[in-house]
Amino acid sequence: MAETRDVRAEALSAARRQFAAGKPLDVNALATELGVDRTTLFRRAGNRDTITGDVLDSLARRTWRMGLAECGGSGASRVVDVLTYHARATIETEFFRAYLTREPQKALCILTTGLGPIQGTMVESVRRLIEAEIPEQIRPDLPVEDMAYLLVRVGESFIYNDLLTGGTPDAEKARLAFRLILSRD
Repeated sequence: MAETRDVRAEALSAARRQFAAGKPLDVNALATELGVDRTTLFRRAGNRDTITGDVLDSLARRTWRMGLAECGGSGASRVVDVLTYHARATIETEFFRAYLTREPQKALCILTTGLGPIQGTMVESVRRLIEAEIPEQIRPDLPVEDMAYLLVRVGESFIYNDLLTGGTPDAEKARLAFRLILSRD
């Protein structure tokens, strides 16, 4: 019986290595490394943007899990701490910042719109955290899904401030904004 390869999983693993090494994603090199042609790579793993989005999504999920594990506390303060952990880790990761510098427009599109999986992943992760930590609604007139979306967008504005306005990415300003949004006042 012939062995069935999971070319998609292999491609994402190899692409993560390229990304973590600070290199631009090269689908030709990726196909060569996997011993497949570009057509097979495209059929199994998608185009360059799809692979990039999937790599970024896997890294965002990992960072989120690390934040959940690292941050103690409970309630709104835990939500603020996890969101801030994620913002800080994203801002301080050198290979990620290198990617943003190399491909700012493409990165923003993949990271902050429905064209990539990351924003949906983050909104869902934040929604679950809010529901677990703050079972009573902070703002009864704002559904938890919308609160999660708001928090993600606020985080993005501070994480990608350099690309959006020419400012400086700032996790502490994000923390203050998260705290303000989640306050009961």
